[in-house]
Parts: sequence; C-alpha cells; structure tokens
Amino acid sequence: MDNEKQIESSYFGRHGSYVGVRQVSPDCTNVLLLPVNEYNREFYAWIRNVVTIVFLVFFLMIFSSIVISRLVYKPISIFSKEIKKMGKGDLNTIYVHTGAAEYDDLFDQFNNMKMQIQKLLSDVENVMTEKHQLEIEKIYYQINPHFLMNSLHSIHWLAKMHNQTDIENFTTELNYILAYSLGKIDRHATVRTEVKMLQAYLKLQNMRYDFNNNVEVEEGDYLDTPTARMILQPIAENAIHHGLDQSGMLTVRILHSTVRNAIIITIEDNGRGLTPEELIKIQEPFQKKIEGDRKAEGIGLRYVRSMLESFYQDRAIMSIKSEPAKGTKVTLLLPIDDSKTILTIK
Repeated sequence: MDNEKQIESSYFGRHGSYVGVRQVSPDCTNVLLLPVNEYNREFYAWIRNVVTIVFLVFFLMIFSSIVISRLVYKPISIFSKEIKKMGKGDLNTIYVHTGAAEYDDLFDQFNNMKMQIQKLLSDVENVMTEKHQLEIEKIYYQINPHFLMNSLHSIHWLAKMHNQTDIENFTTELNYILAYSLGKIDRHATVRTEVKMLQAYLKLQNMRYDFNNNVEVEEGDYLDTPTARMILQPIAENAIHHGLDQSGMLTVRILHSTVRNAIIITIEDNGRGLTPEELIKIQEPFQKKIEGDRKAEGIGLRYVRSMLESFYQDRAIMSIKSEPAKGTKVTLLLPIDDSKTILTIK
C-alpha cells in the first residue's frame, strides 16, 4: 500500500481585492481566492458570535449571582442578624418570605423557638414571683408560731409558779411540738426525734381525748437514721381525729428488719376504718388546696406520702390497709442506707 500523500495548506496573504489560500499536494496545487468583503463579513460575524456568547455567559453569571444571593445569602444574612439580636435579648418574632420552602420552614421553626423561650422565661418569672411570695408567707406564718411559743413559755412558768401541774405539762409538750415542727430543735430529723415528737403529741392528745395508746420501740442505732420531718404525727392525728371512737386503741410499733435492711413502722387503730372510696382518695398525690375547693380528704396521709417521695425518692414504701368498722393500719418501710433493700410489705 502506497504511503499517504503529503498535503500542505498555507495562507499566502492578500492580493488586491482577494484573500488567497493555497493547498499543495504531490499531484497538484489548489488555490482558493475569496473576495476581501466576503472574507471580512465572515470574520466579523465570527467575532460577533464570540462576543455575543461571552456577553451571554457574563449575563448569566451575574443573573445567577443575584438569584443565589437572593435565595441563599440574603436569608442566611437575615438569620444571622436575628440570632445576634436574640443573643442580646430580642425575642420578637419576624416573618420572612424568601420564596424557598426550606428557608421559610426554618424561619417558622426559629419563631416557634423564640415563642417557647418567651414562655419559659415567663414561667421562670412566675416561679420566682411565687417563690418570693412563698418566702413572704413563710416569714408571716413563722411570726405567729414564735409569738405562740413565747406565750406558751410564759404560761408554762406561770402554771409552775401556781403548782398547776396539768397545765405545766400541757404547755411543755405543746411548746416542744411547735419548736420541732419549726425546726428550732432537733434540726436534723431522725427516727428517734420522730418517735419523741410522736410520743409528745400522743401525751398531749391523751389530756383531751379518751383513748388508749401503746408505743413499742425496738432500741438500736437504727433510730439515729436520718429521715423526713413530721411523718409520724400526721398519721397518728388522722387516726385520732377520724378513726378512733371513745376508748379506742392506737398501737405504734417501730423495729429494725435486718433481712429487709429497713425500718418498719406500723400505726394501727381499731376505729371506724375507711370505705374503698375514701381509701382511693387518700392514695391521690398531695396537692395544694385551691381556695374555694372543699376541704381535702386525708391530707395528712397524702402529705406524709409526698414527704417520703421527696426524701427517699422511690425507695420508701407507705401502705394503707383499712376496712369499715375494722380500723386502719398504716405501714412505713424506710431504707436505712443506700445499699440494696428489700422493700416489700406482706
């Protein structure tokens, strides 16, 4: 097969009113002559097309930049400014329509977050206001007991001066109960101080009501275990005022269970007992009585349950068993330490 023939093309310039292109091959030489006007028209047309394409590309770049700025950078800039304003405490909601569903949804969520923060701040403010009001009420309610304690102290010495033993004993026990309830004595409540408080209360009630009581306490170091304050007296009060009849019997037993690693306290009476409806009512969580509501039922027992939950979380158990005309039995199982404790009531 013959070697391919070499063909050479060359532009040999402008001659007169023509532009020539020469193509040389081994066999022949071809010459193309174009009028200058035709050549220039084609050349300028090509230049115009290139300039037009460059202009269109430049225009599209500018248009794309504007669109991207409007759809992306502007919403981001607004969002950044709003975050800075929120950091300075401005929680006013804004409504921005960007044309992009994603950004509009983002601004809606941002507004919802602002409203939630406003609500939380309002709730915190209300809590602080209520706390301040409770502090004022606490101070107010402490004034009268302090005045009463001082008055009882004066009555105690007056009774002692006149050899009024009953009045002297009554004021002594009452003064101790008030001081203990206010935390003025035995600041760290233990099972021992709770027993002492209960015995003082029962002694005081025996001076007024005709009922029998028997308090059995197993001695031991477990009595010095810390516990919640005022958890036995409300149970006894509930039994005396709502359960016991004349010549009724109230039995209190306190002992230490090594097997359960717990303190077992039972307070039992042989009074009228509770109906199933009353028992269910007592099991309800303790709530602050709203003004205008009827008197809360079993508030003492529900208070004790709330105190146990606050002090022991879920590690203490309070059980109430009662039948009409057969009395009521309240059992408390209090853990001694943080080790595993079997808290079951059979």
